[in-house]
Amino acid sequence: MNTLQLKEIRNNLGITQSEMAERLGITMKTIQNYEKGFPIPLSVQKLIQFEFLPDTKTDINHKELPEKKASGLTCDCSRELNRIITHFEDQIRDKERLIEEKERLIQLLLCNSGK
Repeated sequence: MNTLQLKEIRNNLGITQSEMAERLGITMKTIQNYEKGFPIPLSVQKLIQFEFLPDTKTDINHKELPEKKASGLTCDCSRELNRIITHFEDQIRDKERLIEEKERLIQLLLCNSGK
């Protein structure tokens, strides 16, 4: 994928550099750099392929893609990544609540042991 292809994809979708960056989980400055001619890593090219061109049978370098497995997997990498992040954030909040509860119990025990 080259600079012109990236810009063409973005323009065809009618989205801004900022919107594209947000959907890919990268900064707008990174999109700007790619559109200025900086090399686009293969991992980002694949993410662009899956996020913005999910119905194509070839990848952006015109190589045949393997058939999708009938496992029900989607190509919406950003949505799946956000789901995983939310899951971990929920786990962190749960752990923080447990720590707070533990600290309250310790304080209660310390107060009661002094009586």
